[in-house]
Amino acid sequence: MIDAQHSDTRQVVFYGLQAYLGQLREFMTRGHLWLDGSFVTRDSQPGVGRDPALTLAVFPANLAELELLTGERRSRLRRLFTMSDVVIGGDGRTSSYLGAIHPVGFHIAAYLGTDTDKEHWLRGWATGLDAEEAVLADRGFVEVPW
Repeated sequence: MIDAQHSDTRQVVFYGLQAYLGQLREFMTRGHLWLDGSFVTRDSQPGVGRDPALTLAVFPANLAELELLTGERRSRLRRLFTMSDVVIGGDGRTSSYLGAIHPVGFHIAAYLGTDTDKEHWLRGWATGLDAEEAVLADRGFVEVPW
């Protein structure tokens, strides 16, 4: 982060990632994360545009840990992941629909994955569609075990 552009913005995202990982460890003893987004590229400016600065795919090593969660702990775990297509009750005078709610404000989106999901994530993250040229481009992502 020190020699990267937009280091102030990157620090905010990094501190959010640290806090997120601390919370994640309350529920999962081991696993690995895949990280993608403008935060992991040296010259991009995190937080600019419509997407979060960092997108995480979380792959727990032991799914049984999650299956054993009950009540409040299961509810707390759910809040650590992005929720899509959220409808909020209201008085009808304001929009009650949100496209997504992310666990760390607008900085980090997080999705829970399993070993069977990895191929889907790999196809999307290892190659990307360049909107301007409409060609597949080789891409990469960061993998972090814990």
